[in-house]
Amino acid sequence: MRKIPIVLLIAFIYLISSSSLFSAKFKRNSYNSSFLNTIRNDKVDIVDGYETGGVAFPVKLGYKAFKSQKNVNFADRFDLRDLGMVAPVETQSSGGCWAYSSMSTVESRLLMTGDGVYDFSDNNLKYCHGFFDSRSTNGNAWMTAAYFARQSGPLLEAQDPYPGGTSQPGVNCPVGEPATFFIRDARYPPGDMNTIKQLVMDIGPVWSLMYINTAYFNSADNTYYYSGTHAVNHVLNIVGWDDNKVTAGGVGAWICQNTYGAGWGENGFVYVSYNDSQILQYNAYYPTKTAYSSDSRVLLYDELGNYFSVGYDQESAVALSKYTLTENLFIEEIGTYAMAYGTTIEMELYSSFDEASGQLSGLLGSMSPHITDHPGFYTFPLDNQFPLIAGQSFYVKVTYTTPGYDWPIPIEEFIDTYADPTIESDVAWVSEDGVAGNWEKIGANTPDQMDLCINVYGTYNPSTIPFPKGMVFFLFIALIVFYKYRK
Repeated sequence: MRKIPIVLLIAFIYLISSSSLFSAKFKRNSYNSSFLNTIRNDKVDIVDGYETGGVAFPVKLGYKAFKSQKNVNFADRFDLRDLGMVAPVETQSSGGCWAYSSMSTVESRLLMTGDGVYDFSDNNLKYCHGFFDSRSTNGNAWMTAAYFARQSGPLLEAQDPYPGGTSQPGVNCPVGEPATFFIRDARYPPGDMNTIKQLVMDIGPVWSLMYINTAYFNSADNTYYYSGTHAVNHVLNIVGWDDNKVTAGGVGAWICQNTYGAGWGENGFVYVSYNDSQILQYNAYYPTKTAYSSDSRVLLYDELGNYFSVGYDQESAVALSKYTLTENLFIEEIGTYAMAYGTTIEMELYSSFDEASGQLSGLLGSMSPHITDHPGFYTFPLDNQFPLIAGQSFYVKVTYTTPGYDWPIPIEEFIDTYADPTIESDVAWVSEDGVAGNWEKIGANTPDQMDLCINVYGTYNPSTIPFPKGMVFFLFIALIVFYKYRK
């Protein structure tokens, strides 16, 4: 029998191991069972005449890299109300706690940053979110994040008032109304006491799901304590704490703003025991704002944002998304989601992708690796911004590394009674390593019908020649000088 030289055998093994034929197939994350149970049953409880309306986050996030602050000395009591940093108490429309609390956190955040007093349209978020109609009740902070990331709001109350404005899901939503600000970023911190206290002091109120039932509310001292396992169904905003407050659950409580009007509880507020079993499981805040500009543009496919993820049984994975411009733009920032605490995100933008070979070419720009803190949506400025003209296509390659979490790539897909997005074709690929030949196409024309969650933010450039920002002005000055001094 003829022997195969060892060199040829090694070369053959290397060849097949590097072939796309043998590249890994991505694995799906799992939906949170509490989330699925709620959206499938859509049970709405009535508490003090108000419908509950909170649902758990769709997937569990990664917090293995998180380390709690130790030996931090906080005051025994801290209350943002004492500083005038809490927006007025709202009276929610039916099942709208998730939306009303979201807008209230932003209004309070603007007080913290000295930007003034604002009254945003809670019902515009509640009814114009884009998800299934039933999500107008039983919503969550991830829906708010999608609404903000696509620059749909916030609108002022006067632009879509309640009552008198939008009153049904997706019906007569205002079109063309400018957002007051762009509130793009969102964070989902863990339920760690010291972390929440620090955030309340530094950022403002923290949005938090809990289980509410009048049987566990003590109206004599406006305290609340629940120790069971019932799924979350309501949202409060944490505005402070009192380490000495006595509740049925022991000593110590969070000071929380409700959405049942100023006549409920302590002028609309309640003290929730530190030992309550459900509060702090799911938390959110919206830390940044950007000035509104009518020239601002966002390119995206994930109209409904991130609520699922995929990966390759490892912490790192790569996503690639294609965009084709319909107008001239300066490409400035890229937005995407971190699925775990301490996620490292790196980006490169290219002008060309040969799908047959998997080769990317024509580097246009990049973003050096950034390490995030809490999971959530982040926008990152490119290291070098650049212009493109209408008709041009480009590709955004994002590398995610999520410590201790094996599903790094954020995606959107159909999920009954929650989201029915329009899935695109021929614009998205995923890979275990980004190596040529290891790309898997996803989208409407594949078995894996999902969109990537990668947003491109830019500014409209009226120039037909793609000069960098500022160059048009200098050319204008140069022409004036030229004509003035020409012989």
